[in-house]
Amino acid sequence: MHRSLISPRLGSRRIAQDQDRIAFKGPIPMARLLLRVNGMSAETEVLAVSAAWDAALVRNDAEAVAAFMADEWVYVGPTGPTGKAAIVGWIAGGQLAHHTMEIVGEPRVAGHGDSAVVTARKRSTGAWEGVAYAADEWISEVFVRTDGGWSCVLSHKCPVAA
Repeated sequence: MHRSLISPRLGSRRIAQDQDRIAFKGPIPMARLLLRVNGMSAETEVLAVSAAWDAALVRNDAEAVAAFMADEWVYVGPTGPTGKAAIVGWIAGGQLAHHTMEIVGEPRVAGHGDSAVVTARKRSTGAWEGVAYAADEWISEVFVRTDGGWSCVLSHKCPVAA
């Protein structure tokens, strides 16, 4: 399915499965490259890449999800670190499914040369091994600029305090 590149609405947004707000033509790495040449600020680029990654997660498109992660990417959660291969494998195998993902409030982006840190509150729903879940979490993601665009090298999540 071919779609044209449109600008995502930044700030508070819901990444919907219908993909009305974020769509790409060609493979994800090309979309990431297009984001770099459109004259956006680094902060806007990173937020757009993060939003596109969320959209790939909601589509449960393991190949697209993997394209946003550096090979050394790691997720740190309550049980410790988990590598890229495990997460991508869980999505590809259907063990992990995302249904919705929504940013609550405004994300914070701190640029540091060729790296940037995104901090945001996200609510999501999905299923783990067929059991439904709902999460309300703070997430920090570290992105680095490469020749192909921005890649995430680290994601850290913790639950929002009640």
